[in-house]
Amino acid sequence: MKINNTPYFKISRRDSDSLVVAFSSINTPPGKFRFSRQLEERGVNVIYLNCENNSWYLDGVPGLGDTLEDAAAALRDVIRSEFPKCKVYALGSSMGAAGLIGMLHNVELEGAFAFCPEIELFGEHTFSSKYFHGRFQSKKDYFGELKSFRNLTIFYGEECEPDLRQIRLQLDRGFGNIRTIANEGHGVVEAIYLTEGLHSVLDGLLSAKAPNPKVLSFGDVSMHPGACSVLWRAYKSWRSPGAALLRKDLLAYVERTPPSTSYYPNILYWLSRCTEDGKESAEWITRAFFAAPSSLRTAHRFFQCVRPGDDLRKLYKFQFLDKFGQQYVDNTRAKLFHEL
Repeated sequence: MKINNTPYFKISRRDSDSLVVAFSSINTPPGKFRFSRQLEERGVNVIYLNCENNSWYLDGVPGLGDTLEDAAAALRDVIRSEFPKCKVYALGSSMGAAGLIGMLHNVELEGAFAFCPEIELFGEHTFSSKYFHGRFQSKKDYFGELKSFRNLTIFYGEECEPDLRQIRLQLDRGFGNIRTIANEGHGVVEAIYLTEGLHSVLDGLLSAKAPNPKVLSFGDVSMHPGACSVLWRAYKSWRSPGAALLRKDLLAYVERTPPSTSYYPNILYWLSRCTEDGKESAEWITRAFFAAPSSLRTAHRFFQCVRPGDDLRKLYKFQFLDKFGQQYVDNTRAKLFHEL
């Protein structure tokens, strides 16, 4: 096939025996590609991909095909014909991670990292249902595609409850190669980039090992599908008529969850919001705050609800900035930091 670069498809050739297929995430402008600067510095061959109109790659990739299936077939042909002797790796975040799973399930990969993918698209409270702009209209899932991967690791943040639901759906179907990051929401790869750069991610990808972030902490909610479910229900239903039953379930989870588990503060956080009178519980949010000093979400609720003295607020902001760094604090994901 004739290969032409487009604003959504680009090949970068280097003198390397490694090829990385990099999928861009939401709102990446035409002609731009995610991870390009970091991958160019690595000196590896790269195939960069993007899709029009945040279409989750379901409407294909201009230059490869007009449907996901056609684009995936063309991508496989490019890999075989242009890089026949290369070890193939893949990387994507959010929409890009879903594109990775949908398009590379028939490719033999040495390693692949998918950050915060939706395996069930267009479900309740999903990012795809909120931001998708494309021709494809039917609900879709990637459970079948997921089963074909041997060297895929999926990462999620433990403070994104819609992603916790995605974890539960995968665990129920036998896929368990999932790592989570404590005290972070959707967009884990951005948090890694803002705190220490993507070196650990690319080091891990090209050595087929999990990255080893030094600022962020791995969590353990992916080993507890029941916790994924109750936290998802809390996010979805804490203001609903069934909140009394939800509160009962949250109380039961607090009783049987060791405080050392990474998601224990998340349960306290939702328990503080799921109250009989609709007013936030100062007791539970205080416990959550001191159990998760790195959680901006919990700290924001604590300072709004409890309103402690300025000394504690200043100390918290100083310690948070010292740990996560100025680049993280200056980013829009740290908006809550500036509202403290």
